[in-house]
Amino acid sequence: MKKSVKMENLLQSYMLDNGKAVPCGANLGYIDDKEWATWFPYVEHHNAGVPKSKDKNKDNLSVWNNGRGPFVDSQYHDGTFFDLKMKSKQPTFVDQKQEVWAGSPALEKREAYSEMTDEEVVNLFIQNQNEKQIVRSLKGLDPMPYLVMYAWQEINTDGTWSWKCVGVNETKYLKIKGPSHDAKSKQTCLIYRAKKPSKNSDYSESSSSARVEVKHADGLAFMQSHGCATEVCDPLNVDWKSIL
Repeated sequence: MKKSVKMENLLQSYMLDNGKAVPCGANLGYIDDKEWATWFPYVEHHNAGVPKSKDKNKDNLSVWNNGRGPFVDSQYHDGTFFDLKMKSKQPTFVDQKQEVWAGSPALEKREAYSEMTDEEVVNLFIQNQNEKQIVRSLKGLDPMPYLVMYAWQEINTDGTWSWKCVGVNETKYLKIKGPSHDAKSKQTCLIYRAKKPSKNSDYSESSSSARVEVKHADGLAFMQSHGCATEVCDPLNVDWKSIL
């Protein structure tokens, strides 16, 4: 199990144990399919990944997932759905790219496009983009925005560790950045590209996928001043409503 996945399990357990957020996997039983569909009508409510037998839950965490799962990771106690991105330290959000989605460029599974070039994969994704939930959420084609909690741990003066995070409304950020005639997405700071499996990928080398990234170009202070990023806080105290 990847370190980032273990950290995500730790954070999701921390929020669940404190009654602040629940994980979204359909197999976990916290989120109703109809409630999911009100936020994400173009993507099914998928199961969370099941850990391999060798990955033991030695700390008895209340959330223990692995691999790819639902479109976003969690639902906050106020009803908002959000994705989790784990960081080793507080991100600056200056010229930083963040992958937010990777998957099949069209309706069939990604293995069906193994013979395509990178350019062909991206072009096929562009043809189908308005049927992709990630594009609809990021470009504001559906009512609900795409929210991300960027989280990390900081060491305290007494030697203990504590969680820190910042919430970002990626949809609002992209709206502020505005359209682009040159970008393949036709949207400033929204990047489409092909993605090849890495050695740690859950998918075979014979598959091809599209990749969607958001480039945060201006820094956290810029996003906060434009109402699309929260203050740095404990994950138990995120004011999502302040950036909707």
